[in-house]
Amino acid sequence: MTQPSTPLALDLEFDPQPDGSAHVRWEASEIGAPEDTTLTPPYAGSDLELMLRALDWRQSTMNHPGFSGTQLARLQTLGLAESRVAPGRLLHQVVGRALYEALAAGEGASRLAVIRSHITSADRPLALRLHFRPDAVELAALPWELLWGPGDQQPLLMRVSGSSCTRHLPPVDAVSPSRGGSKPLRVLPVVAHYGLSDDYRAAERASRAGALGRISQAEVVQLREVSPATMGALSLSLEDNPPDIVHIVAHGAYMEGQCCLWLDREGAPGEPLRVPMLQLLPLLAQVRMVVLSVCQSGALVEQEGRAGPLLSGAAQALSAAGVPMVLAMQLTVQAEAAYSLLETFYRNLARERSVQEALARARADAWTRSMETDWYVPVLYLNAKDLGPAYLIGGPKSAAEPATLRCQRVTASHGSTVEGVEQEQEGPADQCVDASDQSTVKNVRQRAGGA
Repeated sequence: MTQPSTPLALDLEFDPQPDGSAHVRWEASEIGAPEDTTLTPPYAGSDLELMLRALDWRQSTMNHPGFSGTQLARLQTLGLAESRVAPGRLLHQVVGRALYEALAAGEGASRLAVIRSHITSADRPLALRLHFRPDAVELAALPWELLWGPGDQQPLLMRVSGSSCTRHLPPVDAVSPSRGGSKPLRVLPVVAHYGLSDDYRAAERASRAGALGRISQAEVVQLREVSPATMGALSLSLEDNPPDIVHIVAHGAYMEGQCCLWLDREGAPGEPLRVPMLQLLPLLAQVRMVVLSVCQSGALVEQEGRAGPLLSGAAQALSAAGVPMVLAMQLTVQAEAAYSLLETFYRNLARERSVQEALARARADAWTRSMETDWYVPVLYLNAKDLGPAYLIGGPKSAAEPATLRCQRVTASHGSTVEGVEQEQEGPADQCVDASDQSTVKNVRQRAGGA
């Protein structure tokens, strides 16, 4: 497998301020010293909620309840609606450009220009790593995967193949980076009955079977589905030989100060059992990745018209609880589109690519199918001390340490004799013999293994 170019890492740490702005700490060791800028979010409060609803409407079949006249008027003011009938077809571009412009304010413009120049001229992917404090609620709710430069035909993540975006919460319980195991990649589907109709589960199962069925069984194995999703069945499935990925299809909720999943009550499929994320953590302790394919699993739960606490989202709560890698959806996505994306993702994981690169390839594949939907919906949360590439299968091929080049220099000055000199060396070696007039050199040898 061809080794990809080393990504250029850019870390952005968001520090919200009382006036609604945010301090942004830029760190890119290859570019220069860290730098601080000020960001004014383009969408906040009710505008943020309205923008996300518009994007979600665009992602769906666009036949769910629409917007009031007042809301459509506000969307027009924000440039997100072409008329007072519906949000605009290219509103994702408008949002992406607004986010880019906000990030480029002040010194951010020159910083972004240098980053863009580096990745474009060297054809190196960008590793964009976003760090959010627990109080950076509205900042984390923004769809940063949409960043789109002014005048660009493509978003930032599509400028160079392999560019990635990951999200990181404070590493209070950060774990060691995930290193790859052996093939095949083992995926355990967990499908709840509660809140999901028979038709939805059948469509989800068909989409999943079709996507994973197109991948070689030598690369990806789908384990027996856990459905109904009871705690007993889940515990039994994870007991002896934990899978690489637990793929959860269930609804989430934020209740009584903690994020929960709605699973099924033992012996009563379809009857809800509210399970806090912290209660699930012991079961998921040996699992390196959780995939949440229910719509908006990466979004923050709305409370009283505003985004809830940062850990109100299922993905954020699992990451904060210690799961090393969580992939979720920040907006509605149709089952067929979700599994088409996940098919590419799983196949690339099984082919020993990092989680970041596998998702980048899945985004690019979704982009080729539709430049307007789906590709920006997945969000990847990583909880690791090492922010570099993480692997589920294989891992980076560590380059052999360069051998020390040993040199042997033999000098025979005028009228002298040098005889019987030998050097033995494993690895590369060099030899130089200098002999002046009327000197003699005999039996000077060098034996170098691997030279």
